[in-house]
Amino acid sequence: MKKVTASPDQKDIVYSAEMIHSESSICRLATVQYDLFQIWRKLLFIAVGVFMILFGVMADLPLQAAGIIVFLGCLFLWFCKAPAQITANRMIAAIDGAYPHTMLYFCRDRVEITDGSDWFHMLYQLIQRVVQDDTYVYLFLNASTSHMIDKSTVEPNDLSGFQRFLEEHTGLLTETPPTLFRLNIAALIRRAKNAKTIKQREQRKTPDQK
Repeated sequence: MKKVTASPDQKDIVYSAEMIHSESSICRLATVQYDLFQIWRKLLFIAVGVFMILFGVMADLPLQAAGIIVFLGCLFLWFCKAPAQITANRMIAAIDGAYPHTMLYFCRDRVEITDGSDWFHMLYQLIQRVVQDDTYVYLFLNASTSHMIDKSTVEPNDLSGFQRFLEEHTGLLTETPPTLFRLNIAALIRRAKNAKTIKQREQRKTPDQK
């Protein structure tokens, strides 16, 4: 993403959107980031926690030992969400009340982004994952860098058209944040196709584009 000095020409803008962050949006971003990029770690904690609880309840153990094992299992289940909350708390502390407010302008060959003072432009090829839930769209450049969009601010108000625009220009299929009930074959196939697209994109890069 490069810093630029001027705003885009209005005739170049196809879609625009806005994001006014808050404590709740930062927590949501941290949760989605964790679920996307560390889902197997989360599932491992859940599996260990469930196993320990079942073992403590069903095994023929002294009451005190069974209680300790069940307690540890509950800790594992609680800790499966803890890393996201820790990340959110660090982000909120770093922001110190100055929550970001960004405007994003989607042109045909780039995204122009401003925080109210500086302007940046981002090529669609930099986006690694396009994710959406009921409220937000997330454009992940990597596991720790993303741009979040409030879907209610998208103009023109055509969310299906906006999704198609992003898919066409990034070459990526839109994903949904995985959950225990949504980690299905279709989602895994979609992710595999996106990984293939990103690999092909990297192979097409020339040395001066890297």
